[in-house]
Amino acid sequence: MLFLGLSLAALAPLLFDRVSPRWRRLAGLALPLLTFVNLFVIGRQIHPILTDDVYRAKPAELLKFQNERDPGRFFSAQEDNQYYLYGVRDPKFYAIAKSSGAGESSLPDHLFKINGGETLKLMAYERFAQLVRTLPANSPQWLRVVNLLNLRSFVATSFMPDMLAGTAPTTIHVSNNDQALPRALVVNAWTVQPDRQAATDQASDLGFDPYRSVVVDGVPAGWPAEQPLPAGSPRAPITRLAEAGVDKIEYGWNRVDLTAQSAGGRALLFLDDVYYPGWRATVDGREVPILRADGLFRAVPLETPGRHRVAFTYWPPQATAGLATTAATLLAMAALGAFAWRFRRRKIACV
Repeated sequence: MLFLGLSLAALAPLLFDRVSPRWRRLAGLALPLLTFVNLFVIGRQIHPILTDDVYRAKPAELLKFQNERDPGRFFSAQEDNQYYLYGVRDPKFYAIAKSSGAGESSLPDHLFKINGGETLKLMAYERFAQLVRTLPANSPQWLRVVNLLNLRSFVATSFMPDMLAGTAPTTIHVSNNDQALPRALVVNAWTVQPDRQAATDQASDLGFDPYRSVVVDGVPAGWPAEQPLPAGSPRAPITRLAEAGVDKIEYGWNRVDLTAQSAGGRALLFLDDVYYPGWRATVDGREVPILRADGLFRAVPLETPGRHRVAFTYWPPQATAGLATTAATLLAMAALGAFAWRFRRRKIACV
């Protein structure tokens, strides 16, 4: 009510022509200032202002099993529960939220949640990721889904409202999955399956070896539609980049850089990131197609053996269209400005 009254008082001088120009200017300055103060006072009740320590803190338990050089996904019981913190002023609970990967708090540390962003969800991936919640835990099919998702860590905590009420412990427990696929690997066997769901089903089948083969939606011209695993191939899981033919992987904003080693003949580099239009790939500086792998992820062809520099860059057509529109708008504004300036000079000269 206080802010409503002050707002009406600040608006009043702007509604009447007889008011002094000085008061009208003061009212014009007071309104945005009043708006800011209003948002500050009300907003801090929802999101209390805390010290920077909360934001700089590292999720120590998660980082024991995750690292930027060999990244993996994690699943947290708190990943969707950050809204319980609205209005909470105790910094301890914000530290718990960050340590358990709630919301998007893990992004600054390059830690990947199983669900990614809350607002931009890719439904094909989301349906597959939901199997982690719906399948019986530790069943063979559940383990296959977990491993395909590069799901390396599980974060267990008490329910956030119970912790806030003081009726549950605030401890955090992180368990590790040693069988998860590495974030990227080089494979020498593949099968072509254009249908997305059929490819996902085939990769999820327990008879399929996702550590050494991949299901793709197509292959380059001249490649066979199917390249089976050699007889007597080992069945032990490949779980780290060092074992997967990938020397390093680096994540930047809208970019992924890898160095991969292909042992012999044609091969595919599999990246356990979601397939999405707008991504482009180069191998040793030459652009190559991105194949949809296992119905959800990405793969690129490696035509020759040896070491290769692979780069994935996100640059959708909309970005080019946006830049072109911006450039055209700026040119139009500059032309109109020049026209107005010349018109004004002519008018002054005539007078």
